[in-house]
Amino acid sequence: MTLLSTPFGSGEGSQATEPSAEASALIAQLGQRDDAIGELAELGDRGAVEPLIALMGSGDNRARYAATVVLGRLGDQRAVEPLAGQLSDPEPFLRKTAAWALGFLGDRSAVPPLIAALSDPHEDVRHDVAEALGCLGDSRAVEPLQRLQRDTDWVRRAAAEALKEITGAE
Repeated sequence: MTLLSTPFGSGEGSQATEPSAEASALIAQLGQRDDAIGELAELGDRGAVEPLIALMGSGDNRARYAATVVLGRLGDQRAVEPLAGQLSDPEPFLRKTAAWALGFLGDRSAVPPLIAALSDPHEDVRHDVAEALGCLGDSRAVEPLQRLQRDTDWVRRAAAEALKEITGAE
């Protein structure tokens, strides 16, 4: 699977805390500095989750994108619902990124909203949703992914790979 390997952190023990000063400074820079995404994710500060979720509601699409990526990489289950909500964002690149983040996060409670997103009008979103479902490995996605065999070649290949991941069949 090309999307990712394993979640950056586990969602176990997730609790609301305040972000460190370093995390707060990086959050403030997410819309301006591309490297702030990696630095914040590497920091692994779970206290950053709530401010990042709040940032997803801002009008700055670049900052929203960055917050989405970091939330996926932090691996905190508190991000599942806001990320799932972003699957219906007006911006296709944010829907696509939310799908990636949900797959990376690894929480199977994201399967129903991801299945619903398989009908997205944008091919690249459907592609990344299929990859995310493959990463989650949940059998509930088998039938919806099989329906994508009538989609574009790129989406069909992602769906076929996801089905292999889920079923173990070659």
